[in-house]
Amino acid sequence: MKTLRDTLLHRHQAANTRLDQVRQTVLRTSFPGTKPSLAVPTQGSKPTYANLAVTLWRELIRPSRYIWGALAALWLVLLAIDLELREPHPKGATPVPVLSGVAAPQTFVEQRRVLAELLQSPNPAPADRPTPEPQPRSEGTTSWPHRIGRAPGARNVQAIA
Repeated sequence: MKTLRDTLLHRHQAANTRLDQVRQTVLRTSFPGTKPSLAVPTQGSKPTYANLAVTLWRELIRPSRYIWGALAALWLVLLAIDLELREPHPKGATPVPVLSGVAAPQTFVEQRRVLAELLQSPNPAPADRPTPEPQPRSEGTTSWPHRIGRAPGARNVQAIA
């Protein structure tokens, strides 16, 4: 079963070519010195790279050319700031040598040894003390009844109904 959309589309499909011809004649009469646009492909034409480039220019770049210009100006400002803040290398400076695979572990061992010497305190740390044995908790006195408003030694009496 055809939908209403399919029926209307089929009925008015022939009108598309006539409407395209009317548009072309109006454009020719309005702008007599111009060629027909290659940017608008007709139904039977194959898409080409030129049509794609023109379509991309017309759809993406031209409508938002001020935004693209602002982004380009922002990139130029960032490039100028980066070039200004970059530290110049002195002409007489020697480059930092890259450690070979054999020298790198030896250098790290030497750095750790020097670090251990620097961090070693003059007074040795006291030996670990033995931890005292835990005492039973029932031997201590509690003072929590004072905190809730009852006197120490007062009994909790419940009323029997």
